[in-house]
Amino acid sequence: MHKPTTEQQAIIDSNADSLIANAFAGTGKTATLVGFAEARPQSRMLYLAFNRAVADEAKARFPSTVEARTSHSLAYGRHGYHYQAKLGYPRAFHARNILRPSLPSNESLVFSGLALEAVNRFLIASSPEISLNHVAAGRARAIGVDPTDILEAAKQLWTAMQDPKDPSVPMPHDGYLKLYQLSRPKLDRYDYILLDEAQDTNPCLFDIFAAQQTGRVLVGDQHQNIYGFRGAMNAMGRMRGEHHSLTASFRFGEPVADVANALLGVFKGETLSLRGFGGPSEVGMAPLHQQHTVYLHRTNAGLFDRAVELLHAGIAMHFVGGVKNYNFQTILDAFHLFDHNHRAIRDPFMRSFRTIEDLEEYAESVEDNEIKARLKVVKKYTFRIPRLIERLESAHEPDSRKAGAELTTAHKAKGLEWDQVVLGNDFPDLMDGSGVPLVSALMPPDSPENPLDPDEANLLYVAATRARKHLVITSQLGALLDWVHDGGMAERQRAPDPELLAVNA
Repeated sequence: MHKPTTEQQAIIDSNADSLIANAFAGTGKTATLVGFAEARPQSRMLYLAFNRAVADEAKARFPSTVEARTSHSLAYGRHGYHYQAKLGYPRAFHARNILRPSLPSNESLVFSGLALEAVNRFLIASSPEISLNHVAAGRARAIGVDPTDILEAAKQLWTAMQDPKDPSVPMPHDGYLKLYQLSRPKLDRYDYILLDEAQDTNPCLFDIFAAQQTGRVLVGDQHQNIYGFRGAMNAMGRMRGEHHSLTASFRFGEPVADVANALLGVFKGETLSLRGFGGPSEVGMAPLHQQHTVYLHRTNAGLFDRAVELLHAGIAMHFVGGVKNYNFQTILDAFHLFDHNHRAIRDPFMRSFRTIEDLEEYAESVEDNEIKARLKVVKKYTFRIPRLIERLESAHEPDSRKAGAELTTAHKAKGLEWDQVVLGNDFPDLMDGSGVPLVSALMPPDSPENPLDPDEANLLYVAATRARKHLVITSQLGALLDWVHDGGMAERQRAPDPELLAVNA
């Protein structure tokens, strides 16, 4: 690696048994871990990656003394291979088939969906068994169901999942990881375990990691915790040890760093400043049209809108990860339901609903934001949807270098970077009607608006820090920068938000 910064060298030189490194965007956390491993050539290490692509990349960067794996690959060798004939993602209709077949279709789907949700919550939790803590009791009562009935159904589902000979309910990948956790594995053949993306670790994996008696290193960016809706937690705040921070970014220059600092300082109460050493960069309200442009959106619905706009403008577009990665077929299925054309619906789950209103009711009852986003698209484009999807799929340019624009969501953009990034207008508002940030400590007590969810601030920070040279911001983000420039940060520091400071502790 290049000569380490002072911050990186402090991590490389540390002899702590438990080491926690909070690495801001673009500050070289992987390079630091490689340096850590190279400084200990006699030590065997396990690097736990967030996904397979990262693990494969790590294999090429780390010395041979480091084994790069995903947690699921560890669990597969012990438990997962038993279920290779039934691996998959269980849906409500799988659960319905073995739970309450006598109920009317829509009621049984809602009941089954709540039971399946309880199982999924259990799978990523550290808990040894399913309990009422995993049941959405309020939503169960809202449909007239006793939460203990949901619990018993969830236990029945989990039993069916664990039976390799029972094909009625698929075994999800988190299922065999759960079995691995419950087996209390000992990874003592390694001297160190390096846990990457520790800010988005689920409690099940953290329980495995925390139980090990080896040297333990957690690395991540606590402000890139964007999978809370999946049950992920910031493990960096859960383990005692020697804490370090990496604040020198080599991805972008000071203007982009200023955007990150405004978001984190105002909405997260962060006191450290990210510094930009990545060369010239600029922040503006309009893209440089001669440059390749990447559009980052908060939702698939917003991305669909942008794609239609680019389609009508005749701009060649590339969907990051492939067009199939954006579930346009599910939008088409929702349209067919809207059009009462059940024969055309491919997804068995979607086909189980009689009307679009039934699907809407289901999405509200189980708070399925993904389905809500599809319904929003259907209502906007109605009978234009089939032709639009057909044209968008045909318009996808597989080679991003030949496209005039790329599109993806902020969640899918994590870990990636581009020269020019345009933020979509479907991110939540940052400021109230009077021009004050939506932070409880700054808002008047009688404000009709809600404070910004810290997870949304994290997601916008992730999106903004994907830009290397040119970042196009929203009007709301521009208003926030103006507020900070006019001295608002001093006001923010005088009014700390206890809840946010507790989150960052």
